Amino acid sequence: MGQLNNASSCSVALGAWDWKSPATFKKSCGLGSARQRPSACNLGLAAVVALTVNLACANPPSGPSAGAVDSGNAAFDVAADSGSCSDDSGCAAAFHCKDSKCVADLCDAATPSTCEGASVKSCKPNGSDWVATACGAGFACDKGKCISTKPTCPPKEIADDFAKQDQLLQSYKTCANADGCMGKADDAARAACFAACVSKTFTLTANCGACLGQYAVCLFSVCKGQCAVDPSAKPCESCAATGCDPALGKCGE
Repeated sequence: MGQLNNASSCSVALGAWDWKSPATFKKSCGLGSARQRPSACNLGLAAVVALTVNLACANPPSGPSAGAVDSGNAAFDVAADSGSCSDDSGCAAAFHCKDSKCVADLCDAATPSTCEGASVKSCKPNGSDWVATACGAGFACDKGKCISTKPTCPPKEIADDFAKQDQLLQSYKTCANADGCMGKADDAARAACFAACVSKTFTLTANCGACLGQYAVCLFSVCKGQCAVDPSAKPCESCAATGCDPALGKCGE
């Protein structure tokens, strides 16, 4: 009679236990704790339980298990094993909540930004997708960053080449002496002289030439003692850094 009662209890317990649930499969097939197995199944029907479990394990259930956590709470475990969620906090690391399911992230904060036309394409904070941010007027996307499309002054080919920088500085000295630019009547005439002189050696826009002309006047007036002999020497560079460079930084604007 005890056996029959046990059989009946086990049958009822097993009948109520959904073998199609990924959570049940995980628990009963040794993938999680055994705490939720029907206790009656351990009281004399080991063979029946073993057969039932073996049959279930032979046909594993399908279903998402992303973010599954063995929490000790049956309701939570089933929700986690099925990948259900209400927001990103309900998913494991590298997963996000989409349509109430935990799905793998597409990217993360370490994923390099790229360009999409004139926009920077970067990963969303939760890794769920990419977002494109327009660079705006006067800027373009280059290697995942917004850069100015305005002409630089001095031009990039000079600014990025130390030899050409030195050549530009030495040309100021030539213009000051051979072309007599510093002997002109006023700063405006001196700046125009330097602009025309330097443009013989370098290809410059009119605005950039005028700006560099003003910079040259500064070198040979504000920093005359340091720059007259050698505009590329350290003393001239140090003086120019505070006396002339701030104005040069606005060239091309």
